[in-house]
Amino acid sequence: MSDIIVSKVGGTSVATPEAFERAIEIGMESSVLVTSAPGKLSNDFEGRKVTDQLLDAHTVETKPQEEIDELEYPEKTLDDYLAAIQNRFDALASRSDMQLPSGWISKIPDRVIFAIQHSRDAASMLGEQLMSELFGGVGFDVIDYRTAPAGLGKNLDLWRQWAPTVYKEGRPQAIGGNITRDDNGQNVTFSRGGSDTLAGYFSYGVGAAEHWNWTDGQAKSADPKRVKKGTPLRNVSHILYEELEELGVNGTGLVHHDAGVPLSIGDIPTRVKSTMNPDSGETVVDNDYERAEKRAGQAVALTVLPDVSIVRVYEPGMSSNTGRLSSFNSGISEAGITLIDTEGDGSAAHQFIVGSDNADKVEAIIRDRVVNNGRVESSDPSDIVAVVGYRISDRLGHSIMPLILDSGFDPGKNRQRHVHYAPRSSTHVLRACVDPRDTDEVLGKLHRSFITSCD
Repeated sequence: MSDIIVSKVGGTSVATPEAFERAIEIGMESSVLVTSAPGKLSNDFEGRKVTDQLLDAHTVETKPQEEIDELEYPEKTLDDYLAAIQNRFDALASRSDMQLPSGWISKIPDRVIFAIQHSRDAASMLGEQLMSELFGGVGFDVIDYRTAPAGLGKNLDLWRQWAPTVYKEGRPQAIGGNITRDDNGQNVTFSRGGSDTLAGYFSYGVGAAEHWNWTDGQAKSADPKRVKKGTPLRNVSHILYEELEELGVNGTGLVHHDAGVPLSIGDIPTRVKSTMNPDSGETVVDNDYERAEKRAGQAVALTVLPDVSIVRVYEPGMSSNTGRLSSFNSGISEAGITLIDTEGDGSAAHQFIVGSDNADKVEAIIRDRVVNNGRVESSDPSDIVAVVGYRISDRLGHSIMPLILDSGFDPGKNRQRHVHYAPRSSTHVLRACVDPRDTDEVLGKLHRSFITSCD
C-alpha cells in the first residue's frame, strides 16, 4: 500500500516569513508539496495577493486604458507592481540558510515583465513557480513541470503516466500549483483554485495514500463573515466528495471541487488542516458512505453563491427531442461563457445558472436556438443560499425551505420580499435564491434552523 502524502499549502500558508517556516516543516513531513502563490498580507496595495498583482500588472502592460481604469488601483504604474511583487518574495527569502541562484531576487522584475507580456496564464502561474523555487532554496527538489506531456490538462491517464516519473521517494519535493499543459504543449493554468486542482491530480498520478490540504483550518458550518457575530459555528469533521462538489458548485472555498474529481476516483482521502494550528482539528473528505449514512438528513454546512441569474427555457417536447440540451450547451460554450450549474425543471424545461453579468448573453443564445414556440426568461440577479448534507433532500424534502423561511421572515421595511426556491436534482442540497439584500438574514435563519438548533 502507498505511503505517499501529497500536501498543498494555500496562499495564507506562505504569506509571511512565519507561515513560510511552518510550510517548510509541512513539506518536510510530506512526500510532495504543492505550493500556492503568497496570499493576502494586508488591505493596502503592497499586501495584496501576489496572483492579483501579477494579473493586474498584465492588464497595465497589455490592455487599453479603459480596462486599466477598472482595476482596484488604476493609478498604479507597472513599476509599482514590480516593486510590490519583488518585495513580497524578498521578505520570504530572508532565511539565513536560503540558497538561491545568484541575483534571484533582482531578476524577479524581468521575469514578471516576460510573463505578463507573454500571456495572462503565464502571469497567473508565475507566483506559484517563484514560490516553489524558494522551497528549492531550503533543500527541496523542485519538480520541473516542463517535462509534462502535451495535453496533460485534466487527463487522468496522462497524470498517471507522468507523475511517477518525476516523483522521488525519500526526498522532499515541491511543485508550483496551478500549472498544466494544453494540447499544444503550452503551459497553462487550471483556473482559480488551480493549486487545489493540481494537488488533486498529482495525488492521483502518484497513487497517494492521502492528500493534506493546509489552510486556515477545518471547515465551518458557515462563513463567519456572513453570519451574525457570536453565532455558534459547528466544526465540520467529515464530508463526502459528493458533498464537496455540491459545496463547490454552491460557492464555498473549502477545497476546489475540481480537485475532488481525481481524489474521489482514486479513493484518496483529503485532510483539511490548519497550517499554524495543526492540532486544532481537521475535516476529512473521502468516499466513506457508511460514515455519512450515520448523519443522513443532517445539514453539514451552508454556503452562498453570490450574484447569479437563472435562465429558464421551456420548450414543448424537449425531453423526447434528442439533442436539444446539447444545442443550448454548445452555444453557451462557443461563446466562452462558464455555466455555474444546470438542472432540469420538469419534462419540458431546463434551468441554466450563470453569473448575472452573463445572463443577457445566455438568454440571447438560447432564444436563438429554441423551437416549438418555446419561451426563455431570466431571473433578477440573486444570491443562492444552499444547505448541504448527505441525503438531506431525501430525508427532509425541498418543501422544508419555504416552511422555514416563510415563518417570520422580515426582509426589511418598505420593500417587497424576494425569496424563491431553486429545485435541485441532487439528494444532498437544498437551495433558495434570495435578493442579495436579504442574504445574510436568510443565511442566519437557515443556520439557526439546520445547525444551531440541532446541536
